Amino acid sequence: MKEQVKKFKIGIITLNYETFKMNLEENIKKMFDRFTIIINGLKCYGEIYPNEKLVRKILRSLPKSWEAKVTTNKETGFRNINFR
Repeated sequence: MKEQVKKFKIGIITLNYETFKMNLEENIKKMFDRFTIIINGLKCYGEIYPNEKLVRKILRSLPKSWEAKVTTNKETGFRNINFR
């Protein structure tokens, strides 16, 4: 039973990760905080994603209004973004 609960929780957190998008009413800090909670939840269950994958996920989660900033970060190689 304990293993089933663990798998269920991992499934829910993974779904939250996969469907993650920035909400229109939130700022970047709130979005990042929400994303960090999801990532930390996954880490608690041993699900660890590489930093590059997390950065790409965040960038894909941003609305179109952020497109110019995303392009700029791609050009600089994401040097200032780190989830560790």
